[in-house]
Amino acid sequence: MISWLAVLLPALAGTALYFLAGSNKSFSTWYAKNLYPLYAGLLGRINGWIPFSVNEIGIYIFLLIFIFFIVRDIAQACAKKLCKGWFVRWIRTVLLCAGSMWLIFMIGMGINYNRATFAEEYGQDLSGGTKEDLYYLSEIMTEEARKETDCTGYKLVALTYDDGPGKGTTRGVLSSSVRHPGQVTFFTTGHRLEENAEMLHMEFDAGHSVQSHTWAHATKGVTPEKLTDWETQYNKAMGSIIGKLPIMMRPPGGNWRGYVNSGTELAQILWDTNSTDSSAGEGKQDMLGCCGRASIACDGSIVLFHDVKIYAGDLAERS
Repeated sequence: MISWLAVLLPALAGTALYFLAGSNKSFSTWYAKNLYPLYAGLLGRINGWIPFSVNEIGIYIFLLIFIFFIVRDIAQACAKKLCKGWFVRWIRTVLLCAGSMWLIFMIGMGINYNRATFAEEYGQDLSGGTKEDLYYLSEIMTEEARKETDCTGYKLVALTYDDGPGKGTTRGVLSSSVRHPGQVTFFTTGHRLEENAEMLHMEFDAGHSVQSHTWAHATKGVTPEKLTDWETQYNKAMGSIIGKLPIMMRPPGGNWRGYVNSGTELAQILWDTNSTDSSAGEGKQDMLGCCGRASIACDGSIVLFHDVKIYAGDLAERS
């Protein structure tokens, strides 16, 4: 009885986490913000020493164990040396391997799938966006912004990166842009500029478009007074580093109405293709999933990425 319970324990634990995450979004969100970064960042690649995540290593190990038992029992069957009770042992092996992989999946990725989305977390309803909204935004764009965003006559996809710059992660995106020549747009967050001035210089010197993602990354509660203060801080920081001010901005969470109503004169740039990397995990499979979601972009699409993700460079390379 005890041996069967030990065999089933990983599967039971994984299933318990599945139902807990599915029924309690606050738990999933807490796990994604507090425990998962530690798991993925410190243990995920053994602090960067290996290219595989703990998830992948665990799954590979159990697959190898399973293959070992298959090969061994086939050899014993051919030699007519199968031990008594081999079928029960097979069932236990299958249940243990499958249950362990299920538990590893839930700890590494499964719980995150049930976390609150970025929009839900900041109280934004993004379901009401229409083409009319985009047309309205186009009408209030400055002439210079129109020229920078005019893709007439070309089949183009705009790759945009939010929330940076980040010292290690943005460098990977820049390296990819050298190997695959093309300009991208970095919507930078104001409070990161001074501590990452070198990265901002590298973005600008490489010919990329460097624009505003606001100073405070606020998705709601925008007032004319706060907007004036934030734009002053942002312009002071960006102007002192590269000597140029933004002409466009990406409103955090897509909440352009709050910024427009508060009086911003910067063109509001949204997106129509979301890689969802901001809410994805840090493993290789998470990265491949983001790449797949970005691949649905078509001519004229604006794709949303975040250059503060640990795999931003790898994702840029594949995109």
